[in-house]
Amino acid sequence: MSCVKPKCRNKAEVPMVACWLCNAVYHAKCVDLAPRTADNIREDKGLQFFSFFKYTRLELDNINNDLN
Repeated sequence: MSCVKPKCRNKAEVPMVACWLCNAVYHAKCVDLAPRTADNIREDKGLQFFSFFKYTRLELDNINNDLN
């Protein structure tokens, strides 16, 4: 598996998390997750990672910045 984050240059496989909605795989660092959080997601402690919501929030922040 490799990270699907655009501009990712890291070829390492660990630690990685998968998006619950689209099954895309990301390096925890590429999506700004703390190592402990990524471990908890992978260990299935009731946490799920949603790449869609993270990117949507960032896009909305950019729109808001453009409007101000």
